Amino acid sequence: MLPPKDVPDGLSAMEYQRLAIRYQMLKWPKQMAASSRYTMAAAGDAVPEETRRKVGALMAALEITFTVNDAVNTVKGTFDEAVRLAGSEASKVIDRNATLAKARKSVTNAFSLANELANSAFNRVVEDVVLPRIGLPIDYMPDGLAVAEYLKMGARYEQIGFAEQARAALQKAVAQGGDTQAGKRAKIRLRTRIPKEKVSDDATHRYIDSLKLYLTQELIDAKAKLELLIREYPLFEWPYIQLGHILLTAGEVDRASDLASKVVRHNPNMIKGWLLLAAIDIIYWQIPKLEEHINKIKTLDPESPELSTFEQLLELINQQGMR
Repeated sequence: MLPPKDVPDGLSAMEYQRLAIRYQMLKWPKQMAASSRYTMAAAGDAVPEETRRKVGALMAALEITFTVNDAVNTVKGTFDEAVRLAGSEASKVIDRNATLAKARKSVTNAFSLANELANSAFNRVVEDVVLPRIGLPIDYMPDGLAVAEYLKMGARYEQIGFAEQARAALQKAVAQGGDTQAGKRAKIRLRTRIPKEKVSDDATHRYIDSLKLYLTQELIDAKAKLELLIREYPLFEWPYIQLGHILLTAGEVDRASDLASKVVRHNPNMIKGWLLLAAIDIIYWQIPKLEEHINKIKTLDPESPELSTFEQLLELINQQGMR
């Protein structure tokens, strides 16, 4: 059962703490902040007055100001960096086109630019100018780079939605890295994060378009594009995961669970599917299942950067007796 949309009164500190964790997985920041504030208020003398006052004030502020989540910031930051580093060369290309030049005057980053331009024009500037400028070309994979650089490229391509470019970069790292630490990391990322089947250019561009809508919080349009993409490209795993996260925020947790389950049935190595299932375990407070899924994620990649979040939450749940 989902936690309530309105945070109830009269619960214990432990119950509010449990709610705060569940709201965190749903990306309901207002409810998460309110539950955390109530946790402090309900804790009484168990928490020093000064601590309760400071945390309560912080959580009250979060209820007002919390608007985006870490995943959004990570991907948006990658694009912001791309636009910033592209600098004058991107500006020259944009300024040569009257429509682009006009739009550029009123925008400061890639996603506000996307709102002003046709997708085709925006994608052309990003792919032909911005991404090559920061070492992420779309039409070829450069030779002669260090293994660690190919590994970094693979992660960045993944962040912005280019599956085949991520695959090519990681394959380069595996081929050159052998049994080095970077080579082993590339092999794990290639197995656990890249789609099992080759992703077409059409599917890639449509996924990136839906990702841009998600990042600008146009969730209805993003959801519609992802649903159509899944119907037309049912073997492409990433849209299932992205749609699943949108559905979580909308409270459609059962459907998000179905999508994640389809992903791991098709590709048991796709770690993003298991991570989504772990988030759903917390929302429904199914702690034994959470432990199973954490162990699965560890098996796939014990160094997965997302793993520590779930391990810390599980440790907190156990320490505080919240099972």
